[in-house]
Amino acid sequence: MGAVGLLTLSVLSGGAGVYSFGSSCDLGGLSKVRTEQNTLVYAADGSLLGSIPAQHNRQVVPIASVSTWMPTATIAIEDRRFYSDGGIDPDTNYDVSAPFTHRLTAAGTCDDGSSWCVKTYDSTYDGWTSISRATLRSDHTVYAELTLDVGPKRVGEMARKLGVLSELEVDGHDVPAMGRGSVAVSPLDMASAYATLAAGDMYSEPTAIRRAVFPDGKDDTGAGWNAPKRTRVISDGVAWKVPQILEDNVRYGTGTRASIGRAAAGKTETTDRHADAWSVGYTPDLATAVWMGCVAGEIPMENVHGIAVSGGSFPAEIWRLLMERTIGLRPAREFAEPKALHRYEPFVRGPLSLSYDPLYMAPATSTETDTTAVDTTAAPLPVRLSVTAPPAPKP
Repeated sequence: MGAVGLLTLSVLSGGAGVYSFGSSCDLGGLSKVRTEQNTLVYAADGSLLGSIPAQHNRQVVPIASVSTWMPTATIAIEDRRFYSDGGIDPDTNYDVSAPFTHRLTAAGTCDDGSSWCVKTYDSTYDGWTSISRATLRSDHTVYAELTLDVGPKRVGEMARKLGVLSELEVDGHDVPAMGRGSVAVSPLDMASAYATLAAGDMYSEPTAIRRAVFPDGKDDTGAGWNAPKRTRVISDGVAWKVPQILEDNVRYGTGTRASIGRAAAGKTETTDRHADAWSVGYTPDLATAVWMGCVAGEIPMENVHGIAVSGGSFPAEIWRLLMERTIGLRPAREFAEPKALHRYEPFVRGPLSLSYDPLYMAPATSTETDTTAVDTTAAPLPVRLSVTAPPAPKP
């Protein structure tokens, strides 16, 4: 195939500096993607608890379509200014992971586009699942329901507050599919929004000019070059919750190849047919967005050095290499504790979300009896149907 475009943008979390790195790079030196054979189980502190042997190769999460918009949607559902009840705790609030259809009209169908039909990339589902787990699995069905509960307008408002400057509306409206990453944004948008999370609660307006010098050699000090323009947009308690989830993604989710051996939070994303691949993340000091794709258009990257490019492959490794050579030269820091933990209160799910798991199979029961005994064997645990279906077309 032709040259693959690469764009990397980094934004300092505490200031306004923007650094960009672009090339049509030679990916020959990058290591081959390795699929884990066993499922590994980790504790919250990252220590290995054990493994679940597998007969065939397995992955902790699907390789594709881990939306970098998910932190924005998570922030929107947590921000107390959007809900008088204090927001949604992503660890204790559950939604249904299952094929989801939102009909715009009573006679709407998935085929003609009159209904919004959402599936996961590999058509596997968890049933009732926490928002935190859905984030790690890149479960778009859960986030579709959450976006409808919160309201796409609110998700769009939060994205703009965090630093997304690209046009988000479609025909003058914020669309529900926004929470799944269907609206195109720039690497600068993503680096800027993640820098706001890295800073804890402060948005810093990016600038590409750090210093201006007059012909006589004197610095232009009157125009405010490189002077941070900062605005508090969320509480530090809300911002602190995001790396609690996204650090796990770097430890054992799709972002493992971005691990730099220190505190780092990140997500990956792969668009339909592997046309674009992202790895976006941050440390306490620096946020970086890596995008791979073809500038000429959405051309599939399905055979680059023998693999289909996903966000967790080359982009994640490029993110790691860049961070090791920049922030990795500084002493390691942990994400700062918030001044006050966010207070969550009970949340009532909206009427558009699934109220039951459509893939649940009721446990079998025994009714056999004879004249002398009753079968008291315990019924087996509930089992889930395995569903295989092609991915739904992107709205």
